[in-house]
This record gives sequence, structure tokens and C-alpha cells, in this order.
Amino acid sequence: MPKNLRGMRMIKRKIYAWLLQSLVIFLFLSIYWGGGLFTSFLGLFSGFLLSISGIILLPFSILIDFFTKRLSSALQVFVSFFLHIGVSIAFFLAAQGWMFALLFGFLYWLLDVGLKWKQNKQKDQIV
Repeated sequence: MPKNLRGMRMIKRKIYAWLLQSLVIFLFLSIYWGGGLFTSFLGLFSGFLLSISGIILLPFSILIDFFTKRLSSALQVFVSFFLHIGVSIAFFLAAQGWMFALLFGFLYWLLDVGLKWKQNKQKDQIV
């Protein structure tokens, strides 16, 4: 498989993980702040802005994959987990608190690893 095709798959996977993470955080914030999804425009808009702020993690996640690709799978998942959580805490802790900082990092890591595992499983079935 050409290298640029693998890179595009990785970037597409990272974007899907970010979109899913944003959706989950938006739903969580909507329920947390208002008890319902569409209680007020201010809550809805601020929840939307907070949920998409996870885009900050996207370039760091790509760099983490790039720098850990030569590690074993288990070590790669372990290092990736701590780096995603660490970057999330560094960027989101002051603005959003512990709960949201951990939610951003953990959800992004979990969705990224899950999509990567699914992608590798499908690739193994094709071969």
C-alpha cells in the first residue's frame, strides 16, 4: 500500500474520532447544563463551541502516531493514552476543569484506538 494512502487513512480516522468525540461531548454538555438538548440558545451554542474545541488534539494525535509507530502495539497504546490525556489536561484544564479535560483526552484516545483497531481488523480480512 502506498505511504500517502496510509497517511490519508490515518488522518481520516483522526477526523472521524474528533467528530464522534465532539458529538458525544456536545450531548453530554447539553444534558449536563440543561437537562435536555435544546433548552436555550446560549447553552446550545456554548456546548457546541466547547465540543468542537477538541480540534486542538488533532495535530497532537497525528504527531503521537508518527512518533510511536515503531513501538510495539501494547506500548504504543499505553504511550498514546498518557500523551492524549496529558495534552488534553495541558490545554483544557484551566478553561474547563478536570472533568472536561479528561473527557476530551480519554474520548479522543478511545475513539481513535477503536477506529484503528477496526481498520486493522478489516485490512486483515481483506488480505
